[in-house]
Amino acid sequence: MGIRRATGRSVRRVTIGRSETRPPGSQGPSIADGPSPADHGVERWSACYAPHSSMYFDQFGKVRACCQNTGTYLGDVRTQTLREIWESADAERMRAALEHDSYDEGCSFCAWQSLEGNDDIVFARFFDPLEPRERRPRWPRKMEFSLTNTCNLACVMCNGDWSSTIRAKRERREPIPASYGDAFFEQLQEFLPHLEEASFLGGEPFLGTEPQRVMELLADLHRPPRVTVTTNGTIYTNRVRRILEQLAPHIVVSIDGATPETYDAVRVGAHLPDVLANLDRYREVLGPGKVSITHCLMTHNWHEFFDLLQIAEERDLIVGVNVVRLPTSSSLYQLPLAELREVVGTLQATDVSTLTGPRLSIWEGHVGALANRLEVLELEAVGTGVPIRVPGTPALPTHDSPWPWLPFAVVADHPSLDPPPATEAPSMSMEVGTDPVLRVVHADPAFPVRVDDLEGADVQELGARLGRLCGPPESWESTVGDVPDRLYLDAGG
Repeated sequence: MGIRRATGRSVRRVTIGRSETRPPGSQGPSIADGPSPADHGVERWSACYAPHSSMYFDQFGKVRACCQNTGTYLGDVRTQTLREIWESADAERMRAALEHDSYDEGCSFCAWQSLEGNDDIVFARFFDPLEPRERRPRWPRKMEFSLTNTCNLACVMCNGDWSSTIRAKRERREPIPASYGDAFFEQLQEFLPHLEEASFLGGEPFLGTEPQRVMELLADLHRPPRVTVTTNGTIYTNRVRRILEQLAPHIVVSIDGATPETYDAVRVGAHLPDVLANLDRYREVLGPGKVSITHCLMTHNWHEFFDLLQIAEERDLIVGVNVVRLPTSSSLYQLPLAELREVVGTLQATDVSTLTGPRLSIWEGHVGALANRLEVLELEAVGTGVPIRVPGTPALPTHDSPWPWLPFAVVADHPSLDPPPATEAPSMSMEVGTDPVLRVVHADPAFPVRVDDLEGADVQELGARLGRLCGPPESWESTVGDVPDRLYLDAGG
């Protein structure tokens, strides 16, 4: 597929049918799902149905439309009720934007996928089966629960926001404060009977107290919704077995390598033979069609992508692939031209004649997406293409900058340490370390963008919000003086 030529973020509505890689009996996006080639018999009235039908709860108490959108929150459970969040002005703004084919409300990931010509795997397609029966439904049809970072592994591509083990041992940061109290679970009971699907992910759901509390509420329902649990596959206890028997969930096992050497090096703290044994136990209890695999395709394991799909082929399992953007050292999409050319060439030369059905479709879709990225870089190299930056990464990274994660260029030779001259315009200030986590955010009441709920969030989320006011972050410029811990940003006044 060729590269989409585009000058803005608006996208055409590609007609997409039900995914052939969707687990049997499931509806809506599971991490193991994958969009299918276009079905031109299906029309959509919104670029994405996520904000119309779904709520994603993250570990900080924020509610989003999906896991990929970090620019527009629907609300915050610490300060709002679930009803207020579902009917919030932020939710309405996102719905309206998508109905006008705009990905501007924090949907930079799907905009990027679409711009590079990857409509067959664009994340928004996961939500096509969630098309609401009415434009403004009273209840969501799906909820995704990523309520805690409790996790027993320290994966190389992960960080302490998603793994308590990494947060404590690698980063030595304080634990994330609990965001979900009794009031949340009481309100949740009104919503759960209306759900068609509930998904659990983030951290390790079989270890977290909060996700297991939601599972217990679901088990008490007369007719529980479909349940999907994304797990690292290391946990198989009597409590887990009871959950399997009570909810009969679809289990998605994260496997990031096809050999113990690669897998164990990526998923630090786990051992591949043990995980495969648990995967087979899940299959034995739940039966055919209730277990699948999810895979992070990265620089660490791309050479085993075919072998991983072959493991799934032998068990007739569906495989979903996560597009890894960060950290840059793990992302195939961040590779320089020569290295990506070698990766794509090797993958395209692989004999995949033993793959069938959804495994073959996943191979073709993601090898094709990497080939599209290669085409972008090749056109840039000869000066005939429009640069398409992978969202959430620096436009011009500077190796000696203490803030290499900033999404804009740093001018390191600015002579002054004084802040910009004071103006009457409302201002905003923040503290952030060399990691991209906001410590303190303060804004004048008249500041035109809400930022008071961003403490503890990734700085990219601040950039996404300011981008609506000041233009895309890659167009900003910052200045740094001689002291390495002070930075001033002018985002266009």
